[in-house]
Amino acid sequence: WITSIAPRSGPNTGGTSVLINGYNFIDSNDLRCQFGNMSVFARWISPTRLECMTPASSLESGKVAVRVSLNGADYSESFEEFEYAVGLLMTSVYPDHGPFSGGTELVISGANFVHTAELVCRIGHIEVAASFVSSSEVRCTTPVLAVGIVDVAVSSNGQDFSSSVNFTSVANAMIIAASPTLGLTSGGTLVTVRGHGFSNSSGITCMFGGVAAPLTQFVSDTEIKCETPGHSQATVTVDLRSDSFESVNSGVTYRFVPEPFVASLSPISGPIEGGSIVNVRGYNFVDSSLLACVFGSKYAPARWVSSSEVSCVTPARDMEGVVSVSVSVNGIDHATNTTFFRYTPKIRLDALEPSRGPARGGTWVRILGSNFVFSSELACRFGLSMVLARYISPEEIRCVTPTIPIGLTEVSVSNNGIDYGSS
Repeated sequence: WITSIAPRSGPNTGGTSVLINGYNFIDSNDLRCQFGNMSVFARWISPTRLECMTPASSLESGKVAVRVSLNGADYSESFEEFEYAVGLLMTSVYPDHGPFSGGTELVISGANFVHTAELVCRIGHIEVAASFVSSSEVRCTTPVLAVGIVDVAVSSNGQDFSSSVNFTSVANAMIIAASPTLGLTSGGTLVTVRGHGFSNSSGITCMFGGVAAPLTQFVSDTEIKCETPGHSQATVTVDLRSDSFESVNSGVTYRFVPEPFVASLSPISGPIEGGSIVNVRGYNFVDSSLLACVFGSKYAPARWVSSSEVSCVTPARDMEGVVSVSVSVNGIDHATNTTFFRYTPKIRLDALEPSRGPARGGTWVRILGSNFVFSSELACRFGLSMVLARYISPEEIRCVTPTIPIGLTEVSVSNNGIDYGSS
């Protein structure tokens, strides 16, 4: 039974994380949410709470009923309404700089702004209330910020934010940003330091928590590149020192983190089209917006689950084969420790023998096709029921039918127990 949802609105492109409150929710592999006539998997949190990601909607805007199913077939009579809207678009902010002490009123221009109680601006990592002016303008006031460049974005539901534009909070410090903002304790990360008033004076050196960088390269009066030194795990201040001036005392920070270690993957294989959700387990994983998995030479954004688990979606690959997998904390450097993932060709099904049998199950079915792979996860799916398959050859497998409803049932095959090919 559903009692409430939050948030109650989001963009028609989907991807909004919706918490569904109610009771009698059961932890089931078939747990699903339905938005209008579109069904998505649900994540069980407790008997009174679920989480679902909204699917994309064909509606430009409008309300749909949200229901829950415990078995993927029968949906609750109770429902709540979720409203789809056109995504917010942010085009500019004026002024684009102001004092780090805050208090600057920002005029934000864009499109599709909505007057809601949850209308907020996110300035850096701080959310502040926004004032609705029109569908193309909102206003908000900057909080106290660290010196540097921060992103400014707008949300009408407190969760899904628009594209962002930059705002620079300034002080007397010359450094305003460093990128990336974190790297390994072993050092060797090339960091770009940006600011103003830099000069190519002798002895110019980047300092990370008082430790000199082994390499500092002057680029322009607004940019310097530094190689990080080895450092213990810590968040430190990035400063500059030269013969003509001492430390800048910028307040810009850099975080040294231990090297991530990858112990295992699940699944360990997937189709060359990509799109497999892979759970990577190990330790020293850091919650970072730059967190990535590296499949061979391709970087894929990672979702942090815990310090011992991240989740990634495999990128596509041109050919089948085995690639190394590692984790990067900053999207640049990646760990030396790796494990391996196998890309497999797309499964094709040609025939079933026999193509009919009793609904009580127990029928051995010979499935003919191509690109079957011998693995412990090789499986057949009859409707919504999965059974393990017996590998015969790349062109043949065999499965025993489970108990299924009377009538036509779609049959599909997966080499990894997760990604199923055409039926």
